[in-house]
Amino acid sequence: MKKILLLAAFCAFSVSVQAQSKKNKVFEIDPAYIINADDFEAKIQKIKGETVIDLRPTTEYSFSHLDAAVNIPYDAATFEENASSIDKTKPVFLYSSKKSDQKVTTQAMLVFLKAGVEKVYYLEGGFDSWNKKHKPIFIQSSEPSGTGF
Repeated sequence: MKKILLLAAFCAFSVSVQAQSKKNKVFEIDPAYIINADDFEAKIQKIKGETVIDLRPTTEYSFSHLDAAVNIPYDAATFEENASSIDKTKPVFLYSSKKSDQKVTTQAMLVFLKAGVEKVYYLEGGFDSWNKKHKPIFIQSSEPSGTGF
């Protein structure tokens, strides 16, 4: 009986440790992470040559976006094609509009991982969380031009 209780306790401990270690991971796959705005900014500044991708519609991107971001709207018919053309050896940083868009961003992350990107990060809470932290953004000074990828 003691062996069974000991085994059960060990299994419960193992599950708890694994859950804690995967806290910020989106999937079981190591290179996919959800990170907060502060960590997102720090990683962008630290890693040179990264790719920051704004998944929002072009109209939203044209109005304001992260300074280094390119626009590849997730709903675009050419999304997978554009995703496959990204440098796969460098981390990709993704963001959408807000926290409720996490499903879309998770699907986008899968596309990049499937295309062979080594590391993919998602901004937790999306562009809204970035703005709430008063992080730097690029604001279009005139009418939106529809700039995209």
